[in-house]
Amino acid sequence: MFFHARILPQGQNSLIAICAAVRGGMEFNMYDEKKLLGVIGLCRGAGKAIVGVPMICEHLRNTHEKRGEVKDVIVIEASDTSENTHKKINDKCAYYGVETVRIAAGCEELGHALGKSAVAAVAIADKGFFAAVKKQLSC
Repeated sequence: MFFHARILPQGQNSLIAICAAVRGGMEFNMYDEKKLLGVIGLCRGAGKAIVGVPMICEHLRNTHEKRGEVKDVIVIEASDTSENTHKKINDKCAYYGVETVRIAAGCEELGHALGKSAVAAVAIADKGFFAAVKKQLSC
């Protein structure tokens, strides 16, 4: 997937406009970055977030081995990940059929939301939180 981001001023909260090429068509998402990062932080507090690329790859592999398929998982990637990390995440997610989203927040901002220093990617692995993140992304 390829994403473009631009900041639209609107009061004190900036809305981020994401234009993504998804499955052959163009999908236009607008979301409030602050709310999305808040939901991601809640997931981490509840223990339903998998933090870091190696842990995400391991979770996808183990879940696939146990269940035969990976459901209700979304991988959220920071905007400033390296090409190698981006390729690794996209290849693993494509192989296991998991949705990936590249947000406008950088590694530092994503890490701050999770209570860590810098995080390249986080996976949400809970049905309820999966729905909450999807709702934030589709607003």
